[in-house]
Amino acid sequence: MKKDSSGFPCESCFKIISSYQITQLYCGHIVCKPCIVTKVISQFYSTMSFNCIICNSGITEKFLRECLGDEHKTMLDSLSVYMMNQIGQHGIKVTCIKCQNAFLFEPGKESDAPRSNNGVVLKKPHTRHYANFRFRCMKCHEEQCRNCQSTPYHLGYTCEEFEKLSPCRYCGEALEHEIDTKSNPFSDICTINDDCMEKIGYACDKLLDCKHRCGGIKNENYHFDCLYQNCKNYDSDNFFN
Repeated sequence: MKKDSSGFPCESCFKIISSYQITQLYCGHIVCKPCIVTKVISQFYSTMSFNCIICNSGITEKFLRECLGDEHKTMLDSLSVYMMNQIGQHGIKVTCIKCQNAFLFEPGKESDAPRSNNGVVLKKPHTRHYANFRFRCMKCHEEQCRNCQSTPYHLGYTCEEFEKLSPCRYCGEALEHEIDTKSNPFSDICTINDDCMEKIGYACDKLLDCKHRCGGIKNENYHFDCLYQNCKNYDSDNFFN
């Protein structure tokens, strides 16, 4: 998409829009914020989902809130309330993030929510979230969250809580366990990705004097200074372009 001297062309209304009023959706289409408000939001009442007005790919509520900002917060809050009421009465259409199969979602019972991955009984906000947002695709059987589209579903966390979890050092997936590199230098690596688990065998297990893990490889003879930017021992010269 080429920029005009005064802005970018919206792929929905074809008008030239200033850069602060235009955004790129997950699917790659570039759409202006006025079109999102007038067309995407208006579609919501018939489809009960937020979708690209060009290819119909899904858009998360979280993305819309970040895109539209506080100016449209009240409107999105009211849509969330409307959505929850409709879910309780009729069910809602969902699309699998993996195979794109679409089907009707019906909320489950909070009492059916299992214990967390650590065997802990879920708190009320988490059982409610599980009942209203977790589903398993009827075609490919992928378990996921219909709100933030995380897969597998983040059991024991709301979408907001899950977003704040620390990422795996390799794949970036949110870690559902506490990071304690002092007792386990590899605690910042996920245990669900086979590639990440394989990389543990090549990673250095040394803790530096600052108590941060070394970012090097196993059995190396020299350890660079700390790579954590907030550490007093951080040295930007350790990064190469």
